[in-house]
Amino acid sequence: MKMELMIFFSILTLSLSAPEAESLMIEASEPVNLFETYFKAVCKIESNNNPYDIHFYEGSIGIAQLRQCNLVDYNAKHVPKIHLFACLSPEVSKKIFLWLCSFYN
Repeated sequence: MKMELMIFFSILTLSLSAPEAESLMIEASEPVNLFETYFKAVCKIESNNNPYDIHFYEGSIGIAQLRQCNLVDYNAKHVPKIHLFACLSPEVSKKIFLWLCSFYN
């Protein structure tokens, strides 16, 4: 019985072949920026999307609640230097936040 099944499947596989194709088409997909999604989540949790939020006890400021220690790392690699209160701008906060994510990734 086993031998008969082996012969049957051997004959069956001989008659099967892959479809012939002249070309291969690969569709391009849009890149996913995980840090962008992460930034939106952090902004919602940390400041409820309020760009003018200041937490005096922790010393964090802006929409992403960045601290002075974050700016020390950023300013060590970039010119011009950014002051902590510049993080009240959502664009500046986002630029620093995305750089920190990629630097410490």
